[in-house]
This record gives sequence, structure tokens and C-alpha cells, in this order.
Amino acid sequence: MSGTAQDVTEHKKTEKKLHQYNEELEAKNKDLESKTNFIQENERRILSIMEALIQNTKLDFSEKLTISDRRDELDAIAVGLNTMSEELEFHLQQLKESEEKLQDAQRLSKIGNWEWDMVTNKVYWSDEMFNVYGYGNERFDVNFEKALERMLPEDAERTRARMKLHMDEALKAFKEKNRLEYESDPATYTLVMPDDSRKVVQGIG
Repeated sequence: MSGTAQDVTEHKKTEKKLHQYNEELEAKNKDLESKTNFIQENERRILSIMEALIQNTKLDFSEKLTISDRRDELDAIAVGLNTMSEELEFHLQQLKESEEKLQDAQRLSKIGNWEWDMVTNKVYWSDEMFNVYGYGNERFDVNFEKALERMLPEDAERTRARMKLHMDEALKAFKEKNRLEYESDPATYTLVMPDDSRKVVQGIG
């Protein structure tokens, strides 16, 4: 009988540290994903309302209503509107800064988020989703089929089947338990990049 022996102490130490790092990273990713979904859902709604308000009313925050020396009811209304305008400007700026920070966090953690309107078939991708799928700074309108383009054919088929199954289960949960939300288990799929390299992605919806 013959054999070999190798000192793998350092390798095992590195392996243990890597495993610990992966566990910590996974926990941080889950926490970030939860915060990302919450922030994105609420901030995008508020931003869209405020932007619509600005566009529809042609509101210019730099312009203020004139306040006279009469100090009557009209002056009080003007003061209130000016204050409201300043607060809207402040909160809009804060929301934009939060969204920029969210984009930075997504870029660092390589987590993109998406929303799919099943009625219109329109898909919203965050900037990091375009990066994950290898599009870089390229931007375009996304729909469900477009989102499947870079998947391996077998993964695209599984995704179609999985989406249909999840929709059926979500509708069933709504009918039986009156639940408006349904979360799927994580799914892993492979993307083929333009240079033919492969990227493994984990998704959840």
C-alpha cells in the first residue's frame, strides 16, 4: 500500500473563513434585500406622486408667493404654501439621495430588484439588474420575454413554468386565506453573457 499526505491546515483555515464570510454575506444580503424591497416600494410610490405633482402643477420650488404687510388670511395662506413648497423640496431631495444610496448598496452587493406588471407585461429593472444581466449602462424597455433572453434555454423554460405555478399558488392563497402577498422560494439560473461567459444568478419573487 502506498499513498501521500499533505498539510492542508492553511487551506482548511481559509475554507473555514470563506464559509463564515459567505454565511455573513448571505445574512447581510437577506437583510439588505428586505430593506431594499421596503425602501424601493415606498420611495418609488412617493417619488412618482411627487414628480406627478410637480409636472402637473408646473411647481417651481424657487418661486415663492408674495407676502404683504396686511397680515391677513391671504398672507397666512401664502406663508403656509411657501412652507409646504420648501418641505416638498426638502423631502424630494432626501428621497433622491436615499434612492442614490440604495443604488450604491445594490451595486456593492450585486443585488438588483425588479417588478413585473402582469397586466401590461411591463417589467421595471433597477440599474443593478441591468448590470447583473450584463447590459452595463445600456437601458431599454423590459418585458417578461426580454428578461428571459440571456438565460440558458432550459432555465428560461423552467422560469416560465415556475412563474405560472407561482401565480396559480398566489391566486389559490388569495382565495383560500385572503392573502394579497405570496413569496416564492429562491431559484437559481444561468445567464449567458455576450462574450459567452456564464453567470449564475439567484432570484426570488
